[in-house]
Amino acid sequence: MSSKIQKLGIVVAIVGLWGAAVPYAGPVFGYDMGGGSAWTWTESRFTLHLLPGLLAVLGGMTMMMGSGRGRMRVGAALGALGGAWFIVGPVFRPAWANSDGMMMMGNGVWDQIFTSLGYHSGTGVVILALSAFALGVSTDVEAGDSPRTESTQPGADVRIDGNSTRDQEPVTVA
Repeated sequence: MSSKIQKLGIVVAIVGLWGAAVPYAGPVFGYDMGGGSAWTWTESRFTLHLLPGLLAVLGGMTMMMGSGRGRMRVGAALGALGGAWFIVGPVFRPAWANSDGMMMMGNGVWDQIFTSLGYHSGTGVVILALSAFALGVSTDVEAGDSPRTESTQPGADVRIDGNSTRDQEPVTVA
């Protein structure tokens, strides 16, 4: 299970790196939000992109490098926090930025949709979902829950007549 969590950590780190870098590098390729120029430092780029992106990268790297379940869970929680920040950060930004709350996200309808998904919502959902899955996998494994096999399913050792197969003496064939 730890190799699965480590692979999830790689993806979380890559998507977090995308989220942190896209507002700075995106304008170079014509993929910008609100007409900002490339490599320009602003409060919104720092608080809505760089910080949650770095949090997701840190979480993903912790999942990748984690040697124990506890460390992997911490990494998954950090990644989930970064993903959630990508999603809800733009909603809460007016509380600290003294703005009207509306952010320009492109010119046309489709431009606004793709920009919103690539800059905030889509990035955050991918990071949050993968981190939550990794957190669940690490918790299940530590709790001792293993995938059920046919012999460990409830009722698998009960015959049709209601008697348990565990209570019977072994049959020897001569």
